[in-house]
Amino acid sequence: MLGLTSREMERLEQRDIHPVCVEGSDCLIRMHGRVVRCTPHDLHRLAAPSLRERMRGQVNRLSKA
Repeated sequence: MLGLTSREMERLEQRDIHPVCVEGSDCLIRMHGRVVRCTPHDLHRLAAPSLRERMRGQVNRLSKA
């Protein structure tokens, strides 16, 4: 539907963000109990790893090296 990976969908679920539907070039999402209109690009940005998650991954990779 939106071209999200399973990992991105998992992050959205953890953040209480649920895609509802696609209307033309916009998406409707339910976020913390409210329905919000956004672009697919915005949804991918919401599903991206946080800075904390990226830094944790980098530290883990360096510690294994």
